[in-house]
Amino acid sequence: MKKNILTNIYYARDRFLNGIAETMSNKAKTIILTIYSFMFILWILPKQKAFSIFEDSSGGTIFLKIILFTIGLVVLLYIYGAPIDAVLVDMKLAQIGLMNRWDETPHLIKRVKEENVEKWLFYASGVSMEDWDRAANKLESALNMIYVKSEYEKDREHIFVYLVPPDKDVPHFVEWKNEFINPDSNILCLGIGTIGPVELNLEITPHVLVGGGSNCGKSILLNALINQCVCHGDSVIIADRKGGVDYVRLKHFCGLVTDEKEFIDILKSLSAEREHRQILLRQSGCSNMTEYNKKHNEKLKRIVLVIDEVAEWLDKTGSTKEQKQIIDNIIGYLSSLARLGRATNISLILSQQRPDASVLPGQIKAQCSYRIAGRCDNVLSQIILDSTMAAEKIPFDERGLFINGEGTLFRGFYITNKQIGRY
Repeated sequence: MKKNILTNIYYARDRFLNGIAETMSNKAKTIILTIYSFMFILWILPKQKAFSIFEDSSGGTIFLKIILFTIGLVVLLYIYGAPIDAVLVDMKLAQIGLMNRWDETPHLIKRVKEENVEKWLFYASGVSMEDWDRAANKLESALNMIYVKSEYEKDREHIFVYLVPPDKDVPHFVEWKNEFINPDSNILCLGIGTIGPVELNLEITPHVLVGGGSNCGKSILLNALINQCVCHGDSVIIADRKGGVDYVRLKHFCGLVTDEKEFIDILKSLSAEREHRQILLRQSGCSNMTEYNKKHNEKLKRIVLVIDEVAEWLDKTGSTKEQKQIIDNIIGYLSSLARLGRATNISLILSQQRPDASVLPGQIKAQCSYRIAGRCDNVLSQIILDSTMAAEKIPFDERGLFINGEGTLFRGFYITNKQIGRY
């Protein structure tokens, strides 16, 4: 009961304060409040006793009228403090079970429209972001809006929910344009989502895992990502046992590795470079290569190792003892690069249709904190994202539609060979 009372008090406070802000920013509401105040002044003015302070011509006290005016003002500001359908939204949230343990729903305070997306601000009522994510499908049905994401305000008492009208969903096709290249060389544009470009910052999440069913568009996605790395001036190496057939144009701008011996040589070279860069960081007192490059004239490029169908390199099924030892060596090098690559600007982009523990060791997979999934079933979605979001949100006949670990859907770019390397 105490919790219920406090929740209502906090919500009333927020709604009242928002009503003041709305009145100050909305001309129509300002005019209504001005008329209300003017009518009050006319009401309390004495008709006969021009200099009366405490009573008017009817004998009623001015103090009583001031109290009534104040109550009316508070009610008016409270009404202004939330959308007109706020109660209806609360009822819909209750119907889908989006409530805290005291059966209280989040309370809608205001909506903010930004191009394709609407940001709805709620008093959270103790309902977490994870609760919103779990209720996404029911929420979309109840509100007839597409749920994108939720995020806390700084005080964590409030939560912004990003929603998109049904007619402004993820685009069905996006052709690559150079304008999508971010001037910050650490940032890659993955594609276009419901609220605009979806980006990945390699300085924050340096290693990426891409998975999904056969023919879901992984190779096209990789082509777009590698092309951006090339345009940023990064040193890119593609390891592909299929001979690089999906990277015909990129082979002219990147190193291409197709056999085991050459791959091990590359890994040894990368490990040596990582150690060299660590020494440079220690000597210079810098914490990462971005800081080092700003401090010194020597500009050390980011190194990106892309491994297409990682199982082709790491699967031990049917291998001899000697072959297993070679694979163990490869796993050791990759594990080291995955653990220590962040500070030295060495990134891994791993692609695998089904990256389960039998083909991708946990010590490598755990370091790939940015996950991307194409269409897949519940089991595969769980393997890639640690959730079933991909199976729930991506139709099984879709190609080129992806979802990241945060639940953001996006359409990957369609890039032609003629567009690759041209910037």
